[in-house]
Amino acid sequence: HTRNALRLLRQIKNLAGFWVKVGQYLSTRADIMPPEYLKSLAELQDSMPPKPFNDVLATIREELDGDTLEAIESIDPEPLSTASLAQVHRATLKDDYNEQSSSSMTTDVDNRRGREVVLKVQHRGVASLMLQDMENLRVILELLAKTDPDLDFSNVISEYNQEVRKELDFRMEADNMQQVSDLLRKNNVHVIIPKTIPGMITKRVLVMDFCKGFPVKDTKSMDEYDVNRELLLERICKAWAIQMHVGGLFNADPHGANILVS
Repeated sequence: HTRNALRLLRQIKNLAGFWVKVGQYLSTRADIMPPEYLKSLAELQDSMPPKPFNDVLATIREELDGDTLEAIESIDPEPLSTASLAQVHRATLKDDYNEQSSSSMTTDVDNRRGREVVLKVQHRGVASLMLQDMENLRVILELLAKTDPDLDFSNVISEYNQEVRKELDFRMEADNMQQVSDLLRKNNVHVIIPKTIPGMITKRVLVMDFCKGFPVKDTKSMDEYDVNRELLLERICKAWAIQMHVGGLFNADPHGANILVS
């Protein structure tokens, strides 16, 4: 199992795009996947090989206008995490966003003075890769359905195709974050949803407040900080119950790297 799990991990990393999403999904299915696969595929949640920082900067410059770029004091070239669609970099904004300055953004993060944020930057070319993967999968499933009508997943792939297009637009993600934040606050759920930064939300770049914490899957840190696991579980369950059963809008990707303990 261990050898095959590592082999599967390597192939998914090579294929990238949609197949990383598949691997992330399987990494959370302890009910159907052997432990060796869960452990190996968990790396896909936030530890994909990082993209070159120059590519990240190129996307940022293409997406943000000049005045907005001037508001960024510095960007850490080392990503906090890298996943299927994007990677996240820590950054600092200037104290006065509207201040005109001749200086350009730097990679010096030793002396943070302004608002601490993170930049979620979509991988270059990932949109076309994801859509091509979806088309390939559709063809494969159509052939499969011809051999056995019970294996007709055309409705599933059609719905997921629509959702992938939405996921590739970070403006929709920002809107969803605000709606979920409002919903949980109204229902007295004690969780933190990062605030997005107005004027710094585009299709491929999303800037939000930096939230300190460690992934919920980090059991060592939980022990170190003496986290009340019963309370943590209660808040997580309540947060998703309110999203699904009250608001009807919910985060559909609650794997271990997407939930932080503050």
